[in-house]
Amino acid sequence: MLLKLFKKPSNLMTLGFTSVLLAAFLLGKLPIIVIYLYAFMSSLAFLLYGWDKYAAIKGWRRTRERTLHLVGLLSGWPGAAVAQHGFRHKTKKAKFRRLYWLTVITNLICFSWLYNQQDAPWLKSIQSFSRQFPLF
Repeated sequence: MLLKLFKKPSNLMTLGFTSVLLAAFLLGKLPIIVIYLYAFMSSLAFLLYGWDKYAAIKGWRRTRERTLHLVGLLSGWPGAAVAQHGFRHKTKKAKFRRLYWLTVITNLICFSWLYNQQDAPWLKSIQSFSRQFPLF
C-alpha cells in the first residue's frame, strides 16, 4: 500500500520536499518550528480530506474546497497530496486539481524566497523563539 502511494508524482514530490526539509534541519539551516508547521498543517489537511470523503459518502455537509486549498497553501499540501490518493478523493475534478497545484507552487515559491533570506529578521526571530522552547 505504501509503495503504491509513492508511484504518484505528487506523492513523490511530497517525499522529496519532506526529505529536503529534514536535510536542511539536520544541517542547521532550518529551524525545527518550520518542520512542525508543515507536519501540523499536513496532518490537518489529511484529516480534512478524510472527513470530506466520509461526509461525501454519507451525504453530509462537506468541507468547502476553499478551506482545503487554504490549508494546502499554508503548508498542508504534502498531507493533502497523500490524502487525495490515499482516500481517492478530489483526484478527478480538473478545476480543483489546477487550484491545488497552484497552491503547491505558491507555497514552494514563498518557502524558497523565505529560506533564501538567511539574514532576514523573521528567520532570526523564529530561531531565537525556537531556542527558548526546545521541542527537539
